[in-house]
Amino acid sequence: MQTLTSFISGLIGGSDVDSGNVRFALSVFTHDVFNDFLLNSYFINQDMLNHVNMLPLRQGGTNTGAAIANLINVVFKAVNGDRPNVPNVAVIITDGRSNNNTYTLEQANIAKSLGIHMIAVGVGLEDQTELHQIASEPTDVNVFNVAHFNGLFSIESYIRGLFVQNCTGILFLTYKPFKCLDFVILFLVARLIFPLIRI
Repeated sequence: MQTLTSFISGLIGGSDVDSGNVRFALSVFTHDVFNDFLLNSYFINQDMLNHVNMLPLRQGGTNTGAAIANLINVVFKAVNGDRPNVPNVAVIITDGRSNNNTYTLEQANIAKSLGIHMIAVGVGLEDQTELHQIASEPTDVNVFNVAHFNGLFSIESYIRGLFVQNCTGILFLTYKPFKCLDFVILFLVARLIFPLIRI
Protein backbone atom coordinates (compact mmCIF):
# COMPACT_ATOMS: atom_id res chain seq x y z
CA MET A 1 0.00 0.00 0.00
CA GLN A 2 3.03 2.30 0.14
CA THR A 3 2.52 3.82 -3.31
CA LEU A 4 -1.14 4.50 -2.59
CA THR A 5 -0.60 6.03 0.83
CA SER A 6 2.27 8.17 -0.45
CA PHE A 7 0.11 9.58 -3.23
CA ILE A 8 -2.80 10.34 -0.89
CA SER A 9 -0.44 11.88 1.64
CA GLY A 10 0.96 14.08 -1.12
CA LEU A 11 -2.51 15.40 -1.93
CA ILE A 12 -3.27 16.06 1.73
CA GLY A 13 0.16 17.33 2.72
CA GLY A 14 0.69 21.06 2.59
CA SER A 15 -3.03 21.82 2.60
CA ASP A 16 -4.45 24.31 5.08
CA VAL A 17 -6.13 21.74 7.34
CA ASP A 18 -4.93 22.92 10.74
CA SER A 19 -6.49 26.37 10.30
CA GLY A 20 -9.85 24.80 9.45
CA ASN A 21 -9.92 26.15 5.91
CA VAL A 22 -9.61 22.75 4.18
CA ARG A 23 -11.32 19.50 5.13
CA PHE A 24 -10.67 16.03 3.73
CA ALA A 25 -12.59 12.78 3.72
CA LEU A 26 -11.30 9.42 2.51
CA SER A 27 -13.41 6.51 1.26
CA VAL A 28 -12.48 3.17 -0.27
CA PHE A 29 -14.74 1.22 -2.60
CA THR A 30 -14.63 -2.42 -3.62
CA HIS A 31 -17.88 -4.42 -3.72
CA ASP A 32 -18.88 -2.13 -0.82
CA VAL A 33 -17.93 1.37 0.35
CA PHE A 34 -15.83 2.09 3.43
CA ASN A 35 -15.60 5.61 4.85
CA ASP A 36 -12.17 5.65 6.46
CA PHE A 37 -12.72 9.20 7.69
CA LEU A 38 -15.23 11.96 7.08
CA LEU A 39 -14.89 15.71 6.68
CA ASN A 40 -15.26 16.29 10.42
CA SER A 41 -13.12 13.36 11.57
CA TYR A 42 -9.78 15.19 11.61
CA PHE A 43 -8.83 18.83 11.98
CA ILE A 44 -5.07 18.29 12.38
CA ASN A 45 -3.09 17.47 9.25
CA GLN A 46 -0.70 15.06 10.95
CA ASP A 47 -3.55 13.07 12.54
CA MET A 48 -5.02 12.60 9.07
CA LEU A 49 -1.68 11.51 7.61
CA ASN A 50 -1.22 9.03 10.47
CA HIS A 51 -4.58 7.48 9.58
CA VAL A 52 -3.67 7.27 5.89
CA ASN A 53 -0.46 5.43 6.76
CA MET A 54 -2.50 2.79 8.63
CA LEU A 55 -5.01 2.06 5.87
CA PRO A 56 -5.94 -1.64 5.63
CA LEU A 57 -5.79 -3.51 2.34
CA ARG A 58 -9.26 -4.39 1.06
CA GLN A 59 -10.29 -6.44 -1.96
CA GLY A 60 -13.51 -6.92 -3.87
CA GLY A 61 -15.50 -5.75 -6.88
CA THR A 62 -15.85 -2.35 -8.55
CA ASN A 63 -18.96 -0.72 -7.13
CA THR A 64 -18.26 2.78 -8.42
CA GLY A 65 -21.93 3.76 -8.47
CA ALA A 66 -22.32 2.99 -4.77
CA ALA A 67 -19.15 4.95 -4.05
CA ILE A 68 -20.56 8.04 -5.77
CA ALA A 69 -23.94 7.57 -4.08
CA ASN A 70 -22.06 7.51 -0.78
CA LEU A 71 -20.56 10.90 -1.64
CA ILE A 72 -24.04 12.32 -2.16
CA ASN A 73 -25.86 10.67 0.73
CA VAL A 74 -23.20 10.42 3.42
CA VAL A 75 -19.94 12.29 2.89
CA PHE A 76 -21.13 15.65 1.61
CA LYS A 77 -23.67 16.13 4.40
CA ALA A 78 -23.57 18.80 7.10
CA VAL A 79 -23.77 16.21 9.87
CA ASN A 80 -20.51 14.73 8.57
CA GLY A 81 -18.69 18.04 8.19
CA ASP A 82 -19.79 19.42 4.83
CA ARG A 83 -19.95 23.21 4.86
CA PRO A 84 -22.26 25.54 2.92
CA ASN A 85 -20.68 27.96 0.46
CA VAL A 86 -17.47 25.90 0.25
CA PRO A 87 -16.54 24.07 -2.99
CA ASN A 88 -16.95 20.30 -2.90
CA VAL A 89 -14.43 18.29 -4.90
CA ALA A 90 -14.10 14.52 -5.25
CA VAL A 91 -11.23 12.56 -6.80
CA ILE A 92 -12.22 9.04 -7.85
CA ILE A 93 -9.32 6.67 -8.52
CA THR A 94 -10.09 3.32 -10.12
CA ASP A 95 -8.25 0.54 -11.90
CA GLY A 96 -11.37 -1.10 -13.29
CA ARG A 97 -14.68 -0.50 -15.01
CA SER A 98 -17.67 -0.31 -12.68
CA ASN A 99 -19.89 -3.35 -12.26
CA ASN A 100 -22.97 -1.29 -13.24
CA ASN A 101 -22.28 1.51 -15.70
CA THR A 102 -25.90 2.69 -15.84
CA TYR A 103 -26.06 3.21 -12.07
CA THR A 104 -22.60 4.77 -12.00
CA LEU A 105 -23.54 7.29 -14.68
CA GLU A 106 -26.83 8.07 -12.93
CA GLN A 107 -25.09 8.78 -9.62
CA ALA A 108 -22.31 10.79 -11.28
CA ASN A 109 -24.89 13.00 -12.97
CA ILE A 110 -26.68 13.58 -9.67
CA ALA A 111 -23.40 14.45 -7.95
CA LYS A 112 -22.48 16.94 -10.66
CA SER A 113 -25.98 18.48 -10.61
CA LEU A 114 -25.46 19.11 -6.89
CA GLY A 115 -22.29 21.03 -7.64
CA ILE A 116 -19.74 18.37 -6.69
CA HIS A 117 -16.66 18.78 -8.88
CA MET A 118 -15.70 15.29 -10.06
CA ILE A 119 -12.15 14.34 -11.03
CA ALA A 120 -11.77 10.81 -12.45
CA VAL A 121 -8.44 8.99 -12.43
CA GLY A 122 -7.92 5.66 -14.15
CA VAL A 123 -5.00 3.31 -13.61
CA GLY A 124 -4.14 1.08 -16.55
CA LEU A 125 -7.53 1.50 -18.26
CA GLU A 126 -7.66 0.91 -22.01
CA ASP A 127 -11.24 2.19 -22.25
CA GLN A 128 -11.62 5.63 -20.67
CA THR A 129 -15.28 6.13 -21.62
CA GLU A 130 -16.57 5.71 -18.09
CA LEU A 131 -13.97 8.12 -16.69
CA HIS A 132 -15.31 10.80 -19.04
CA GLN A 133 -18.87 9.99 -18.00
CA ILE A 134 -17.99 10.41 -14.32
CA ALA A 135 -15.86 13.55 -14.56
CA SER A 136 -16.99 17.16 -14.56
CA GLU A 137 -16.70 19.25 -17.70
CA PRO A 138 -14.39 19.96 -19.35
CA THR A 139 -13.37 16.31 -19.14
CA ASP A 140 -10.06 16.95 -20.89
CA VAL A 141 -8.79 18.56 -17.66
CA ASN A 142 -10.78 16.45 -15.18
CA VAL A 143 -9.89 12.97 -16.51
CA PHE A 144 -6.50 11.35 -16.01
CA ASN A 145 -5.27 7.89 -16.95
CA VAL A 146 -1.90 6.49 -15.95
CA ALA A 147 -0.33 3.19 -16.96
CA HIS A 148 0.37 2.01 -13.41
CA PHE A 149 -0.03 3.21 -9.84
CA ASN A 150 3.42 4.77 -9.70
CA GLY A 151 2.22 7.04 -12.49
CA LEU A 152 -0.14 8.77 -10.05
CA PHE A 153 2.76 10.90 -8.86
CA SER A 154 3.09 12.40 -12.33
CA ILE A 155 -0.41 13.92 -12.13
CA GLU A 156 -0.37 15.05 -8.50
CA SER A 157 0.47 18.68 -9.30
CA TYR A 158 -2.29 18.83 -11.93
CA ILE A 159 -4.90 17.56 -9.49
CA ARG A 160 -3.75 20.04 -6.87
CA GLY A 161 -4.07 22.72 -9.55
CA LEU A 162 -7.72 21.77 -9.97
CA PHE A 163 -8.18 22.17 -6.21
CA VAL A 164 -6.82 25.69 -6.44
CA GLN A 165 -9.07 26.42 -9.42
CA ASN A 166 -12.11 25.49 -7.35
CA CYS A 167 -11.00 28.00 -4.70
CA THR A 168 -9.88 30.86 -6.89
CA GLY A 169 -11.39 30.35 -10.33
CA ILE A 170 -7.87 30.26 -11.79
CA LEU A 171 -6.23 27.00 -12.93
CA PHE A 172 -2.70 26.56 -11.54
CA LEU A 173 -0.86 23.57 -12.98
CA THR A 174 1.92 23.85 -10.43
CA TYR A 175 1.86 23.66 -6.65
CA LYS A 176 0.03 26.47 -4.91
CA PRO A 177 -1.66 26.35 -1.47
CA PHE A 178 -5.43 26.06 -1.52
CA LYS A 179 -7.52 27.28 1.38
CA CYS A 180 -11.23 26.86 0.80
CA LEU A 181 -12.25 23.28 0.08
CA ASP A 182 -14.16 20.27 1.37
CA PHE A 183 -12.40 17.45 -0.48
CA VAL A 184 -12.98 13.71 -0.78
CA ILE A 185 -10.60 11.07 -2.12
CA LEU A 186 -12.38 7.93 -3.31
CA PHE A 187 -10.27 5.04 -4.48
CA LEU A 188 -10.71 1.48 -5.64
CA VAL A 189 -8.46 -1.21 -4.22
CA ALA A 190 -10.11 -4.23 -5.81
CA ARG A 191 -7.64 -6.72 -7.22
CA LEU A 192 -4.72 -5.16 -5.35
CA ILE A 193 -2.82 -7.94 -3.65
CA PHE A 194 0.60 -6.34 -3.59
CA PRO A 195 1.33 -2.62 -3.15
CA LEU A 196 0.57 -0.62 -6.31
CA ILE A 197 -1.45 2.07 -5.92
CA ARG A 198 -13.41 17.14 -0.67
CA ILE A 199 -13.10 20.32 -1.77
